[in-house]
Amino acid sequence: MKSGSLKKSIWRMSISLLVLFAITMNLFSQQTATDDKVYDMVAHLPYFVSSESSEDVPSILRHISKNIKYPQDAWDLEKQGIVVCEFVINKDGSISDVRVKRGRGVYPSLDREAVRVISTFPKWHPGKNEEGESVRTRYALPVRFFMRKFAQ
Repeated sequence: MKSGSLKKSIWRMSISLLVLFAITMNLFSQQTATDDKVYDMVAHLPYFVSSESSEDVPSILRHISKNIKYPQDAWDLEKQGIVVCEFVINKDGSISDVRVKRGRGVYPSLDREAVRVISTFPKWHPGKNEEGESVRTRYALPVRFFMRKFAQ
């Protein structure tokens, strides 16, 4: 049996997603939805609902867990941690500008995988201003990579 296969059978990989909801209502915005400004705070938060779940957090977790792949080099070196990614949810709900938040990278291949998997999200419901107009909204998600040893 190969060392990598043995290691994978000894270690159980669990990937979880912690969701940060740091975006709050902004009652004093004077911008209109016709601009391309990216808002950090909006009256109505963006959310993601898949066909498999009608709730936001379970839908996000399900999408991440179905699409993420633990990079082999990080697995072999037992690298783990939380990669915090920022991205923009556009007016049409599409995702853009996905990047690792400054100072929040863990290991290069884990950082790249977190960015890749967030980039695969289908359209979200966009954030909205006080007038109910869709606006570009900045969002952050922490993606947790960890390994857990289990008894044989």
